[in-house]
Amino acid sequence: MPSPLNSPPVFLPFAPTHDTLPSSPYTGQQVTHAASGVVFRWNGAAWAAAAPGREVAPAGAGVVVGRLVTVVAGLAELTDPAAHLHCSGIVEAVVEALAVFRFAGPVAGFSGLTPAATIYAGAGGLPVEDPDDAENVIAVGYASAADTIHVQPSVGG
Repeated sequence: MPSPLNSPPVFLPFAPTHDTLPSSPYTGQQVTHAASGVVFRWNGAAWAAAAPGREVAPAGAGVVVGRLVTVVAGLAELTDPAAHLHCSGIVEAVVEALAVFRFAGPVAGFSGLTPAATIYAGAGGLPVEDPDDAENVIAVGYASAADTIHVQPSVGG
């Protein structure tokens, strides 16, 4: 039986709530951002999403909740079907100039979606059901309900 001195590290299932991200974090520190509810973990170099299916990147111009982003050179930009070939995910929160986006799984908060319809990237990073065939057709996922997109970038269309 291992002694307490050589036991594996214990990770707490919660993270203290903060109004802002700590400016001098320690590696492995987890915090819950009060306004967004997002749990962040300091990886030693940058804040990362602690929940599965999510990523964090500095937010480019115009990046807001509910828009599609493509990470280019480390920056989350609005997905532009005229310029990009893929989508990295849907923005769930913007915290201190960091875009928190889901790259796999459900994102709620939409309206008027047709359940089971394939969702594509539209102009300005908007999710659409009918893509512009004159641009790159980028499938993002599917509508799992009238208000929810299930992000699944490998979905064809």
